[in-house]
Amino acid sequence: MRYGLITLASVGWMAVAGTLPGQAQTYMVPGEVIVPVEAVRDIAYDYGIVSIDGVDFNRHTGRWEVEGTDAFDNDIDMEVDANTGAVLSIER
Repeated sequence: MRYGLITLASVGWMAVAGTLPGQAQTYMVPGEVIVPVEAVRDIAYDYGIVSIDGVDFNRHTGRWEVEGTDAFDNDIDMEVDANTGAVLSIER
C-alpha cells in the first residue's frame, strides 16, 4: 500500500509540473492535446510573418493569436485553430 501511494503521488506531481525543460509547449483542451506553439510559429512564417511579436493561446476560443510583421514591416494579426493548425484569419 505504501508503494502505491508513493507512485500515485509521483504521478500527481508530474501532472501539476506541466512542461518539463526541453519539451514542446502544449495546452490541454479537455480530452485533446492541441497544436504546440512551435508549430504555430512555423505556420506564421509560412504565411509571410518574418518577425513574431507575440503568440498567445485564447482558451475561450480555442485559437492561437499571433502578432507580427511581414518583410515590408506591415503589422499582421493571425488566428490559428488550436486543434487542427488551420489558419482561420489573417489581418494585414
